[in-house]
Amino acid sequence: MISVREQNKLLTDIAKELDRKIILYAIGGTAMIFLNLKNETLDIDLVFDSEKDRKTFQKAARKIGCKEQDSIVVYGAEKRNRPEMLKLEDVRLDLFLNKVIHF
Repeated sequence: MISVREQNKLLTDIAKELDRKIILYAIGGTAMIFLNLKNETLDIDLVFDSEKDRKTFQKAARKIGCKEQDSIVVYGAEKRNRPEMLKLEDVRLDLFLNKVIHF
């Protein structure tokens, strides 16, 4: 679980490493934290409009120590539009492109 304070610090640390502005959308528990509807979430779910923005975010996240994680382990091989995943310690970031998983 990641708290409001921890989530904000992590996202701020990543933002400081970005080499340009990007557009992304917080969804799920991440969005609920920003709206003060919950205090913790299991992971950070983000949706990007472009692969270029997602790659820029991943590059910045790697600079602070995030590592790749296999999304098939979490979501299964049969799901379309699985996110690319990063992990920092026990915090997982799910990075979707355009749409969230199709069942």
